[in-house]
This record gives sequence, C-alpha cells and structure tokens, in this order.
Amino acid sequence: MEDWHGGLKDQAQGERIRLSDVHRRRDQAAQAASKKIRNAARRKEWTRLGLSWGIILFFLGYLFVGDMTWHELRDEVGFPYTMEERIKDSYYYEPQGTKDGLMVYTSKQDPNATAIDLIDAVYGKVYNIKQDTKSPERWIVIYTTKEVSVISVVNGTTYVEVGELKNLSDSENTRIATIRNDSEVLLRYAYMVELKNKQGRKTLSNIIKD
Repeated sequence: MEDWHGGLKDQAQGERIRLSDVHRRRDQAAQAASKKIRNAARRKEWTRLGLSWGIILFFLGYLFVGDMTWHELRDEVGFPYTMEERIKDSYYYEPQGTKDGLMVYTSKQDPNATAIDLIDAVYGKVYNIKQDTKSPERWIVIYTTKEVSVISVVNGTTYVEVGELKNLSDSENTRIATIRNDSEVLLRYAYMVELKNKQGRKTLSNIIKD
C-alpha cells in the first residue's frame, strides 16, 4: 500500500517467480523472431567485413596494379609522408636533440643533396624554398604547408632542423626569416618531382649537385 499526495492511495499485488519456472519460448513464432535477429546481425557483420576487404583491395590495387608506392598512396588519401618521417627512416641522418621547437639531425650528405632527398620525400609538394649560397652556413630552408626544414653547414658538417611550423619558436622564425632569396633551381626541381618528370629531375639534380 502506498500513500500519494492529495490523500490518494494505491496498491499492487504479485508473487515472486522462481528462476526454474522461467523457460525460453520454443514455439514457431519465437524461433522465427530469433532467426530474424540472427540473420540481421550476420548481414551487418558481413557488410562490415566486405567494406574492410574492399578498402584493403583498393589499396593493394593502387600499390601493385597502379605502380604506386605506399608513400604515394598515403599522399593520395590525405596522409602525406613528411620530411621528419623521411629523416627518421633514413640512415643518412643522426639525431642531435632539439633546438627552438625543431628536431636537430646531422646529415651524411651535403646541403644540396640533403635538400633533394627531402624534396623527393614529399614528392615535390613544397610551399617555398629559400637559399643563401653566399653565407658560410649555405642555408637552405624548405617549407611545406605544415613543416619546415632548415639545412646548414657548421664546421664541415651538414645539419638539419625539422619540425612542424606550429612548433617553431619566435626566435627561430625570426632567424630563418632573414634568408629571403627564393631558390629557383630547387623550386624547379620540386616542380619536376611533383609532375613526375624523371628526365627533368635528373637534369636539375645534376645541376644542383654540381
């Protein structure tokens, strides 16, 4: 018996059902409903598996039939290979710590060969390239839409500072902003790489290295 507001009363009556008395319905209607639920779950699972295999086969088709590398495929689907990834993946570079928000590495190659390597890594998709051939450091600064790579020479050793633009400190940004000359040759090379013009790339690569 329950007393409600306003003087109203209510009551309910029932009894406890033993667990042993609870049985699953096995008549035709119950079996049909159960089968329908199982079939719906099975179709959903097959659809999910089909989509997964479809995506895998699509990628494999690009890789093997379309003559496309894994890095090129990443670029096509919006996850491009980065300069920093290239440096971490290559034996040409050795980590040296951090500086002003960028990772610092030494390179086993000269500044021009290092620049070519990084341009190749991003398939020529650079925003700008600055260069100062007259300075002792032989500065080269490569910009993509999200990254920056600063190449220089100190005591005969090539250094590379690389990282995302958003991590660049104000002092580093001010320093590299003094390098104002566009590198026409390296920009031409990047353009050839982006166009997949192998003959032009080879010619420009020889010019740059010389």
